[in-house]
Amino acid sequence: MFLELINFLTQFNPGFDVLHYLTVRAVLAMLAALFISLTLGHFFIARLQQ
Repeated sequence: MFLELINFLTQFNPGFDVLHYLTVRAVLAMLAALFISLTLGHFFIARLQQ
């Protein structure tokens, strides 16, 4: 489903074609995981310490 979204977006802007590369998607997933852990990590650690 993600690839279908990329194909749809590529019709309007060819810059989205870079998302077809696995390494780019892996880096974006890593950055998303880092952002989530930095924003919600403190909450989960505090919750587990209770």
